[in-house]
Amino acid sequence: MPQPGRQEDVPEVRKLSPTTLRKRISDDGAVVVRLLYTVQEAADSLSIGLTKMYELLAIGAVRSIKIGTARRIEPTALAEYIEAQAQAWL
Repeated sequence: MPQPGRQEDVPEVRKLSPTTLRKRISDDGAVVVRLLYTVQEAADSLSIGLTKMYELLAIGAVRSIKIGTARRIEPTALAEYIEAQAQAWL
C-alpha cells in the first residue's frame, strides 16, 4: 500500500494529454475548463515544438498575453492561427 506523500501518489502532468489538461474533473464532479494555456500546453495542442511555438509568438502569428512574467495563450488564439493556416492553403 502506498504511503501518503510518496512519489507514486503525485500524478505527472507531463504524461497527461493536452485534452486532459484542458478539461479536468474536480473532486465534486464538475468539469473545469482551462481558460489559458502555457506556451508548452499551446505547443502540445498544435503538435509542434516549444522553439517553433516561441517563434510563432515572436512574429505575432499567435496572439498571447502576459500575466506578470508568465506568457499565456487563449484557446481562441490557437483556433485563429489554425484557421489562418487553413485559409493560406486554399
